[in-house]
Amino acid sequence: MVQFKQCQDEEDHYNCDQDLKAFADPTWPTSGSSWLRPVPWGIRKLLSQRWIKHQYPNYREIIVTENGVSDRPESVTLCDQPRVNFFQNYLNNVLMAIRIDEVNVVGYTAWSLMDNFEWAHGYTERFGLFWTSFDRPDKLRTMKSSGLFYKKIVEARGFPNKQTLLDWLDEVDTY
Repeated sequence: MVQFKQCQDEEDHYNCDQDLKAFADPTWPTSGSSWLRPVPWGIRKLLSQRWIKHQYPNYREIIVTENGVSDRPESVTLCDQPRVNFFQNYLNNVLMAIRIDEVNVVGYTAWSLMDNFEWAHGYTERFGLFWTSFDRPDKLRTMKSSGLFYKKIVEARGFPNKQTLLDWLDEVDTY
């Protein structure tokens, strides 16, 4: 969230130039990145109610890119249920923006296919659907549960009926 903040003369930097203070509601869940808080309903508001649909009323198509959540290497397992939940909740909100709010979202990509070197934090945050073994010469990549879930969403070209979704979640849980 943001609020207006008058810039002080001694504050000469990027954040000051914005004339705002960014902050997160302390009740929002955390992630592996201090700056990243997953708030699934926020993407629907961004797409439909607050910004894009009203700021750019003549837009043609929207492609959501690099949407994902991080975790820390020490807490990562191949069964990354929090990331599965993230994609289920975020994609559901994008779907509501499409079907209910009539927003023309034509594409969505996950952040990221595999764990990688993050420009500001190196290997200390992981966003991937595939675990990357950075300590191995071959950088072995192994699919996480979130990768299986995302694969099924892509194969089905969206959410299936409720029972199939529950079956997927059971499969992901035992992956």
